[in-house]
Amino acid sequence: MKALTTEDLDRHSVAELEMRIQTLEGEIERVRAKLRQAGASRAAADALFRR
Repeated sequence: MKALTTEDLDRHSVAELEMRIQTLEGEIERVRAKLRQAGASRAAADALFRR
């Protein structure tokens, strides 16, 4: 992950940078979906064991 924050962006074209943003935005949404899923699973488990 560190490579994403330290890579020299000067060597990339505008099109490559735009593609990078689209890819990263897609990855952010994928991670957010996983967090929502994990939160829902945790809430269900908590509800089950709090009887």
